[in-house]
Amino acid sequence: MRTLYEVGKEISADLELGPRVATVATKAAELSGACATVVYLRVEETDEGRVAAAHGLEVPNGETDRVHFFAAERAIGFDYPDYRTVRRLASPEQPIELPLLDGRRFESMLALPLMLSADQQVFGLLVMLDKPGGFSVADEKFLELYASEAAIAVHNSRLYEHTRVLDRLKSEFVAVVSHEIRTPLT
Repeated sequence: MRTLYEVGKEISADLELGPRVATVATKAAELSGACATVVYLRVEETDEGRVAAAHGLEVPNGETDRVHFFAAERAIGFDYPDYRTVRRLASPEQPIELPLLDGRRFESMLALPLMLSADQQVFGLLVMLDKPGGFSVADEKFLELYASEAAIAVHNSRLYEHTRVLDRLKSEFVAVVSHEIRTPLT
């Protein structure tokens, strides 16, 4: 619990979405012993999924690199509407490949949904990859707690970003109205 508390303080240090998601990915790798982590987030307006952050991997860095979020969930192994943690080891017949990570294959994977317990809607996926020896049940249970804490932090950052957009729109509207009122008066 102390570890989760300390990590929670580090995640909460920055409200910006980008740095916060990057911290979530880095800390997930540290806590799990994974060589790499990827955080997928759902784009609210389009239901597309994108790689929001990665640790230990080179990923394409373009806004055009998106896949439908439900296709990403299925490719990783989640079954809608049941979002249980997915833990897999690769086999020669079934290698582990992830959406938007062209041609990369992995030996082991632990994937967790990012969702708020109140509404049970998944808005992201936290995927840890290639832990030497694979992921254990203990890893799974501990990282489920971490994912729930990370989900709250990421959701708060998304709300913060949305609030900033609304504030910018309000400022633009006030500037336009102010200009339109001043012109006839002068």
